[in-house]
Amino acid sequence: MLRLLLFVLPLYAQAPANHRNFERDLGTQCAHCHTADQWTDGSKPAFDRTRRMFAMAAEINAGPLQQFGQVTCWTCHRGNAKPARIPRVSWEAISAEWPEGLPDDRRLAMSVYSASLGVGCDHCHVGTDWKREDKLPWKTAQVMVSMMGGMPKHFEAPRPPQFQCFSCHQGSLKPQRTP
Repeated sequence: MLRLLLFVLPLYAQAPANHRNFERDLGTQCAHCHTADQWTDGSKPAFDRTRRMFAMAAEINAGPLQQFGQVTCWTCHRGNAKPARIPRVSWEAISAEWPEGLPDDRRLAMSVYSASLGVGCDHCHVGTDWKREDKLPWKTAQVMVSMMGGMPKHFEAPRPPQFQCFSCHQGSLKPQRTP
């Protein structure tokens, strides 16, 4: 253990400031992305993925999120290498309460929004006028949907990350920025 500590401490001191919270934010050590003594070696897949995540976060923080507050690695990861996915049971319970006749894709989308943000329909919508667009949360949702549509461009096929509202919100109206 002491040997590992003697190896890690000097590396930690050299690490860029934006790397120093990875252990907390992602639940990983330096070796998850880096090769010992070769900080710039990009041979590990996690190295490239993290680089792409940085670019994505910088773009959305400077663009659509500028008016709402920036995200950090913690916002989505919360101490895990992979962000949480919405539990199926949480949106299925909401979906079961929707009125009959609503198309399945709309029922699914609205149920996922509600469960992801911990809100009811009236948070974005006015009464039963589902198409009314004058509430600020409805407008905010449009900005977020557009932003999420552009996030996969930072990653290569065949397996770009799957983004969903729950990744950042995790059942809360406002995402956590830091612990």
